[in-house]
Amino acid sequence: MEKKNDNDIEVEINQQIVSKNKRNNKKRNPNNDNLGQLTREQFELMKKIRDEAISRTERYTEYKQGNKSNDEFIVTEEIKKKKLKLDKSNQKKIIPEEDDMTSKNKTLGIININTNNEEEEKTTIDPNKDRIFKGSQPFLFYKGEPLIFLGPDTRFYIFIFSLVSFLCIIIYSLKNSYIILKIIFIISYLFFASTYTLLLVMNPGIPLNKKNLDPTTLQKDYKQCKDCNCISLEKEGKYTIHCEKCQICVEHFDHHCTIATKCIGRGNIIVFKLWMYSVPILFVVSFFYLIF
Repeated sequence: MEKKNDNDIEVEINQQIVSKNKRNNKKRNPNNDNLGQLTREQFELMKKIRDEAISRTERYTEYKQGNKSNDEFIVTEEIKKKKLKLDKSNQKKIIPEEDDMTSKNKTLGIININTNNEEEEKTTIDPNKDRIFKGSQPFLFYKGEPLIFLGPDTRFYIFIFSLVSFLCIIIYSLKNSYIILKIIFIISYLFFASTYTLLLVMNPGIPLNKKNLDPTTLQKDYKQCKDCNCISLEKEGKYTIHCEKCQICVEHFDHHCTIATKCIGRGNIIVFKLWMYSVPILFVVSFFYLIF
C-alpha cells in the first residue's frame, strides 16, 4: 500500500465536510433541489439593496450636477410625490357629485359654515345695539353722542395738573419781575391748563351711531365690533381700532396716552398736539421769569 501524502489527506477531509454540509442543507430545505439558488426572501432582500444603491447613485449625480444636498433632494422628491397624489385625487373628483351634495344639503336645510362665514358676519350688524363703555365714563350725551368722555387714567391728570400748578404758583410768588413777563407766564400756564383739561374731557373719536342708515349700506360697507358694538366703515378699518385699555373703538387711532388719560384719535389729536407744544413753552417762560 502506498502511503498518502498530507495534501491528499486534507483534500479527503474537505470533501467529507462538504458532503456533510450538503446533507444538512437538504434536510433543512428539502424543496430546494439546487443548493446554489437563493430563496424568495433572500432574493427580495437583494432587490431592495439594489434599488437603494441605484437611488443613492442617482442622488449623487444630481447633487454633482445641481449642487444640491441630499436632504434637499429628498425634500423635493417628497413634494413631487405629494403633488402627484393631489393631482390624482383632483382628477378623481367629479363636479356633479358636489352639486348633488349641495342640493341634498339645501333640501335638508344644511348650510356650509366655511363658505358662508363672511356673509354671516356681515348680517350680524345691528344698529339698534347700544355701545358698551366698559373702561371709560361718558357724560352729557347730545343726540346719542357723549360730549364729556373721561378715560381710564384720570388719576394722572389730577397728579400732573396739581403738581404743575403748585410749581407755577411758587415761581410766580418768588420774584417780582417785569409786567410783560408776568403776563406771558400767566398766558403760558393758562394755555397748558386749558389744553390739558380739554384732553381730559373731549371725545377721542368714538364711531357715531348708524341707526338712521339703510340696512343695505350697513351690510356692504360697514363692520361692527364684537366687544363694544361700535359700527365703523370697512374702508377706514385700518384706522378704526378697538383700544384694550379704554375698551372702546376709536376712529383714526394714533396711540393710547396714559398722561393724556385716554386714546388719541380723530376727535382730540389737534388738542393733543397743542398740549405737547404748551409744555416746552411753559418751561422756557418760567426759566426766563426766574432769571430776569
